[in-house]
Amino acid sequence: EGSVEVLRCQGDVAPYAAGTLACLADAGRRREIAATDGVEQLVVLLQGGSAKGKRQAMRAMASLAEDTGLHAVLAGAGLAHVVDLAGGADGEAREFASALLHKLASGGDEGAQAAVAGSEAAVGLLVAQLGGGNLAEQQAAAGSLRHVARFAEARQAMVGCDGVAAWVATAQAKGLDAHGRREACLALAALSCAPHSEAVASAGGAEVLIEAVRRDGGGEVAHAAAAALE
Repeated sequence: EGSVEVLRCQGDVAPYAAGTLACLADAGRRREIAATDGVEQLVVLLQGGSAKGKRQAMRAMASLAEDTGLHAVLAGAGLAHVVDLAGGADGEAREFASALLHKLASGGDEGAQAAVAGSEAAVGLLVAQLGGGNLAEQQAAAGSLRHVARFAEARQAMVGCDGVAAWVATAQAKGLDAHGRREACLALAALSCAPHSEAVASAGGAEVLIEAVRRDGGGEVAHAAAAALE
């Protein structure tokens, strides 16, 4: 609680207070931090703090997100700032922010996933990561996008930022593991429903789904792909 009080005062000591909260979160005291308005104060630091302060605040929030019960409050209080830093130039802050975004998208909390799905900036960033050169980041983005693809607004945003082509390229990438390929095929199947079926077909998605049916036999991916091809 003392570190949260220091954060309320902001100033030069705020980055150190945020770093202390990150350590406390790592030690398992996440609910205590949230109960004393710690998330809200960390977001204030993201809004107007120094680069170091933002980095430490994002580190703390990424640790808080290890508790899925805090995903809704994290998304509700600071999603826009998370997306901004996840696409920014500060390497360490970007890594913490990107990790947090993936946790919110794939952690299973309905409210947090809906918030990510409803943010064009968040979906656009995940699509950009999907088409990036970092394989680990691609696979994380694939999982995150597949989880939010059940929301119509996320599907619309994906189509609007050339996400279908990125999905097709991802599904066909040679370095992608079986799990990443599964996520790509399931997402393409979800996108294949109206009104986006034509966009998926024109981007080569039908071929990917046909191959998924052939390769997966009677599994979940084959069933989803077959339904999308009907």
